[in-house]
Amino acid sequence: MPDDIAQELYRRAPQPADRLRLVETIFREYFAGSGKATELELLNANAEELNREAEDVLAYQVYLEER
Repeated sequence: MPDDIAQELYRRAPQPADRLRLVETIFREYFAGSGKATELELLNANAEELNREAEDVLAYQVYLEER
């Protein structure tokens, strides 16, 4: 483990039991999120369809004249 990460771990969780809980929490969150696409990946994967829908909606937009 790089020194900077180890130092931060020991700073945030000085007791061995606290470090174990922190590392366990980190791994659980990491494993729960692995395999899921990020929001940006989802947007990029569907960009063409989303852009078509946006253009369709904008086609119905009516511009009002100022009085």
